[in-house]
Amino acid sequence: MRTPWEAPTFEYELDVGIVDSLDLPRDRQNVFAAPAGHTLNEVGQTGEDGHLLLRWRGFQPTMELDLTLDPSGSCRRLRVSAGFQRAALRTNSSRADFQRNTLSFEVAVRGQNVLRIDHALAAVENFTSVVCERDAEGRILWVEPALCDAPPPQHDPESIVELEVDASNVFTVRGALLNLVEGSASSPETGRILGRVLDHEGNPVEGVAVVAWREGARGLPSARTDAEGKFEIPDLSPADWTIAAGGGDFGRARTLATLTAGSTFHWEARLERGLELKGRLVGPTGAALADWVLEVECDDPLEPLADATKTDAEGRFAIPNLPPRSLRVFARPAAGSLGFACVVANGVFPGEDQLEFVAPLQEPEAAASIHASVSDLDGTDPKVVRVLAWRDDTRRGVPGESTAIASQVESSDGSRSTVQSEPTELALDGLGAGWHTLEIAFRGRAPLFVPRISCEPGQPVELGALLAPVPAMLELGGPPGSVANCSVIHRGATVELRCEFPTAANATLRLREGDYVFTRKQGDDSVSRHLQLNSGSTTSF
Repeated sequence: MRTPWEAPTFEYELDVGIVDSLDLPRDRQNVFAAPAGHTLNEVGQTGEDGHLLLRWRGFQPTMELDLTLDPSGSCRRLRVSAGFQRAALRTNSSRADFQRNTLSFEVAVRGQNVLRIDHALAAVENFTSVVCERDAEGRILWVEPALCDAPPPQHDPESIVELEVDASNVFTVRGALLNLVEGSASSPETGRILGRVLDHEGNPVEGVAVVAWREGARGLPSARTDAEGKFEIPDLSPADWTIAAGGGDFGRARTLATLTAGSTFHWEARLERGLELKGRLVGPTGAALADWVLEVECDDPLEPLADATKTDAEGRFAIPNLPPRSLRVFARPAAGSLGFACVVANGVFPGEDQLEFVAPLQEPEAAASIHASVSDLDGTDPKVVRVLAWRDDTRRGVPGESTAIASQVESSDGSRSTVQSEPTELALDGLGAGWHTLEIAFRGRAPLFVPRISCEPGQPVELGALLAPVPAMLELGGPPGSVANCSVIHRGATVELRCEFPTAANATLRLREGDYVFTRKQGDDSVSRHLQLNSGSTTSF
């Protein structure tokens, strides 16, 4: 069935570039994104160049997009415009530090005759992230599993996987030792790279990562320099290799090497630091802040940047190899939560004299927190699926915890059921001082936003009782005991949203209000209807 609304026509293209802690392109990195306020979609992996191109259509010429590499961690909220632009993200680790081989492992489930896994229901209940869909031309079709709150059907025998165990009631999975990276198995048919790394003054540098890569290589063969700056990367396939040294807090050097069977390539690398942002981080009293993370960003839509370093014992830092552009600087304690990050400078340029930056807080113990509770009008579980605190100046969201308190009640026929007995408790800890917006997402309801929450160092903010938005109700008129497979397309504010789920054929569903195309399939029968659902109203299907 065609949607009754005009299809989205604004074309978006976002090139997401990811580097690791050594400023190297991060390939095979999962990326998660969603229209602002919705469930994160796994939208793909970066290629060998560390880039992933996202394409989708929207209803508006501008929109906000949530973007992260960790769906259970903090998230960035970007303002994007139709057309082409870029975004930059940075990981906290480097593949150069990964082990070359996996270790053998064993996982056992004891004390059961059969391990039962209901894979259908497991997929329905995942609200941390979902895999996006694609149209015929590869554009993202955004999936939102929280659109509808549908009671699960009785277990479908076809969705149950049963794994038999041995006589000792042990189910075991074993893994073998695998060679994941070139340069970890000796062979006379390979070449090697030998060399030494020097700083810009000609002194040997210890602990520098040297990484080799080529198109189609397994992993990133790498080495670390010793006290004399020496390194070796052995057993590389005959090919043209790109060799990079440094990155991170070191300078950088790069060269090309052509290896043949049995050959050795010698390289003396001299690290160049380029333009640097140098400074000292202090607290409100002027005391140096040691072991804090400094992050720099540039939100230029065509040349974005993300880089980071740590302060030393005197609060000093230097970030090399930066472009000559205006930068924004964030700071947080390395031991503190990501919600502690605060903006300490805007519009600074690398290459200037050493600057002093002042952070509003000094200790992670001085973190702020937000506490609240949320309930439904009729006392039922509002089904909180996600709660975040968005800091207004950094546009970064930090997830919180929600705790639903339920109890068992017995009906007149002796059956027992679980009901919500207390409001759902919300807690967001580890926040920095400043203005925040609380965002609460529910299953089958519109999200709830509480803006302009002022957090002070070490002080909890008690918001008290909040009321969940009233959902729209949809009654399905199918025969009791049967299963309906439903698919939904919702006309969201900026994009179309969709989800699929099984439910009881005679169930009553909760949905966010708005326009839908709702399709119900039972056996060989399929019915689609356009529905305009209103908060607090009940519609029959």
